[in-house]
Amino acid sequence: MGNFDFENSKMSAFYLKIAAVVFMFIDHFAASLLGSGVISIELPFISGAELYTALRSFGRFSFPMYCFFIVEGYKYTKDLKKYMSRLLVFGIISEIPFDMAISGKILESSHQNVFFTLLLGLILITVLDKYPLPDINSFSLRFVTMAVCMGLAYFGKTDYEYIGIAIIVLMYSARNYRIIQAFIGAAFMIYEYQNVYIILPAALFFIMIMLYNGQREPSPLLQGGRFSLLQKERFIKYFFYMFYPVHLLVLGIMRLGF
Repeated sequence: MGNFDFENSKMSAFYLKIAAVVFMFIDHFAASLLGSGVISIELPFISGAELYTALRSFGRFSFPMYCFFIVEGYKYTKDLKKYMSRLLVFGIISEIPFDMAISGKILESSHQNVFFTLLLGLILITVLDKYPLPDINSFSLRFVTMAVCMGLAYFGKTDYEYIGIAIIVLMYSARNYRIIQAFIGAAFMIYEYQNVYIILPAALFFIMIMLYNGQREPSPLLQGGRFSLLQKERFIKYFFYMFYPVHLLVLGIMRLGF
C-alpha cells in the first residue's frame, strides 16, 4: 500500500536530480543576486519584490528532493563510509562558495551549507536502522544520536537546521510508502513558504516523486560512445555533487564583483 506501479514511467533519478539542481540554481540566484541588490529585475506584470518571493518559493523544491535521495542513497549504497565521506568532503569544499554567494563574505560562520545537514541526517537514519527498538540500549543510542545530530544542525546553523534532519528522518520512516514521502516533501515546502507561488513547485514535487521509477539514470544517456557504463555513471554522479559548489562559486564571484 502507498506505492503506485509506474513500471513504464521514464521518471528516473536523473530527471529528479536535474529538476533539483535547476530549482536550486533559481533559489540561489534569487538569494545571492536579487536579494543583495546586485541585479535588479523589473517586469511589467510582476514587481522585483514579488519576483524574488516567487523564485525563492520555487527553490523550495530542491531540499526535500535531496532528503528523498539521502534515503534512497542509504538504501542502495554499496559503501556507506564512502557515501558519508563524499558528503563531508563536498561540504568542506562548498563552504567558501556558499558563504560568498549567500552572505557576500569569503567566510561566514552564521550559516553552513546543506551538505552538512544531509550528512547529519544520513548518520541519524543509519543509527535508527542498525539499532532497532525495543532494546533499551538501542533506545538510548537512538535518542543520543538524534539529540547530537539535531543539536549540531541547530547550533552549527546548517542549512534548514534541525528541521532538515527531521524531514530526512520522516522520509526514512515512510521509505516503504512513496505517497507519504511525496506528501512530507510537499507539506514541508508549503510550511516553509506560505504563499501562492509555492503551490506549483509543491505539486510538481508530489507528482515527480510519485512517478519516480526507482532507476538511477535514463538508459539512453548510458548507451553507445567510447566510455564504459561505469565511467558514464561516475561522471553523472559527480556532476550532481560538483554542481553545488561550482554554481555557488560563480554566483559568489558575481556578488562580490570579482
